[in-house]
Amino acid sequence: MTREVRENVASDTGTDAYSREFDWNDDRSVSAVVLEAIEAVSGRAPTDLSPLHTAVDVDALNRLFEPRTSDEKRATGTLSFPYAGYHVTVHADGLVVVTDGDI
Repeated sequence: MTREVRENVASDTGTDAYSREFDWNDDRSVSAVVLEAIEAVSGRAPTDLSPLHTAVDVDALNRLFEPRTSDEKRATGTLSFPYAGYHVTVHADGLVVVTDGDI
């Protein structure tokens, strides 16, 4: 089971999974939080990784999980993709989970 931790990368030794939550009230985009989580897990700076857009359409990722025009948060949905040797899953509720290995 993965522990959810706001603003910190968490590790559950039983699963080798890491999670980070994004906050809709924050100025950071979902894609920025994905990069932060990958950096924390891998110990590599985003500049040392392939550009995120080689794995996923960054604009679409950010738009997919942004609040609707009424500022209502999206309640459901996930998107998973491989990036930098990790499996990344973004959840509509704000959770970004990074696990070892590609999909």
